[in-house]
Amino acid sequence: MIFILLFACNAVSEPEPVDLATEEVAINEVFKTLFKSIEERNINQLASVLADEGIFMGNDPRELFPKDTIVKGWTQLMQMPEIPPFEFIGEPFIRIQPDGKTAVYSSQYYWKLFTPLPLRQTFWLVKRDSLWLIDFFDFSIIPYNEQLPVLNTAVMNIQE
Repeated sequence: MIFILLFACNAVSEPEPVDLATEEVAINEVFKTLFKSIEERNINQLASVLADEGIFMGNDPRELFPKDTIVKGWTQLMQMPEIPPFEFIGEPFIRIQPDGKTAVYSSQYYWKLFTPLPLRQTFWLVKRDSLWLIDFFDFSIIPYNEQLPVLNTAVMNIQE
């Protein structure tokens, strides 16, 4: 009886193996949906890939938004007569945690609507009920190193 009790107390269930390649395909589908929803001006489709309790950061240090604010902003943006396309720089970076429950996705692109400078958006995704959702993103302007002196000078001139 003691032997059975000790054995039962030390029982550790093995985690189910995660097929990271399959999860990467699923995560890429989330971003195809995201960018397709912008192209097709489908706010419901865009909202469907964002976690309800997610936190989303803009490029300004004061911008920290809940999902409903992001959806309202994109709803307004989708009223514009023309939305320029995203011009991606290279392939996205994807790293899925070994347990298959969270992942980081980062892409770099130009979006002429916003700025002529390169942009980087980094996302944290969570898997809930076999569905990947964007739970956090950070949006950054990422000038090339050779552009920094000009930008620094411009910012200093504005601050004076």
